[in-house]
Amino acid sequence: MSKSLSLLFSCLGIFCLAGMSIAMAHSLKWVIFWGVLSLVSIGTGFMVKVKLRNRNARSSQEE
Repeated sequence: MSKSLSLLFSCLGIFCLAGMSIAMAHSLKWVIFWGVLSLVSIGTGFMVKVKLRNRNARSSQEE
Protein backbone atom coordinates (compact mmCIF):
# COMPACT_ATOMS: atom_id res chain seq x y z
CA MET A 1 0.00 0.00 0.00
CA SER A 2 1.35 3.41 -0.85
CA LYS A 3 2.12 5.87 1.90
CA SER A 4 -0.49 8.36 0.73
CA LEU A 5 -3.22 5.72 0.70
CA SER A 6 -2.32 4.49 4.18
CA LEU A 7 -2.25 8.10 5.40
CA LEU A 8 -5.73 8.62 3.98
CA PHE A 9 -7.16 5.59 5.78
CA SER A 10 -5.44 6.42 9.05
CA CYS A 11 -6.66 10.04 8.99
CA LEU A 12 -10.17 8.87 8.15
CA GLY A 13 -10.10 6.43 11.05
CA ILE A 14 -8.83 9.08 13.46
CA PHE A 15 -11.48 11.51 12.27
CA CYS A 16 -14.23 8.95 12.86
CA LEU A 17 -12.93 8.06 16.32
CA ALA A 18 -12.70 11.74 17.23
CA GLY A 19 -16.28 12.20 16.03
CA MET A 20 -17.34 9.31 18.21
CA SER A 21 -15.64 10.78 21.27
CA ILE A 22 -17.29 14.16 20.70
CA ALA A 23 -20.66 12.50 20.15
CA MET A 24 -20.49 10.84 23.57
CA ALA A 25 -21.61 14.13 25.11
CA HIS A 26 -24.67 14.35 22.86
CA SER A 27 -26.49 11.18 21.91
CA LEU A 28 -26.06 7.42 21.79
CA LYS A 29 -27.26 7.20 18.19
CA TRP A 30 -24.39 9.45 17.06
CA VAL A 31 -21.89 7.36 19.02
CA ILE A 32 -23.17 4.25 17.27
CA PHE A 33 -23.06 6.01 13.88
CA TRP A 34 -19.45 7.18 14.33
CA GLY A 35 -18.44 3.81 15.77
CA VAL A 36 -19.81 1.89 12.80
CA LEU A 37 -18.28 4.41 10.40
CA SER A 38 -14.88 4.04 12.05
CA LEU A 39 -15.06 0.24 11.89
CA VAL A 40 -16.02 0.40 8.22
CA SER A 41 -13.21 2.81 7.34
CA ILE A 42 -10.55 0.84 9.24
CA GLY A 43 -11.83 -2.46 7.80
CA THR A 44 -11.83 -1.03 4.30
CA GLY A 45 -8.23 0.03 4.76
CA PHE A 46 -7.23 -3.49 5.75
CA MET A 47 -9.14 -4.99 2.82
CA VAL A 48 -7.46 -2.64 0.35
CA LYS A 49 -4.07 -3.52 1.83
CA VAL A 50 -4.69 -7.27 1.42
CA LYS A 51 -5.99 -6.89 -2.14
CA LEU A 52 -3.00 -4.80 -3.18
CA ARG A 53 -0.62 -7.30 -1.54
CA ASN A 54 -2.29 -10.19 -3.40
CA ARG A 55 -2.18 -8.31 -6.69
CA ASN A 56 1.52 -7.57 -6.25
CA ALA A 57 2.22 -11.21 -5.33
CA ARG A 58 0.41 -12.48 -8.43
CA SER A 59 2.23 -10.09 -10.73
CA SER A 60 5.62 -11.09 -9.30
CA GLN A 61 4.80 -14.79 -9.71
CA GLU A 62 3.79 -14.32 -13.35
CA GLU A 63 7.08 -12.71 -14.25
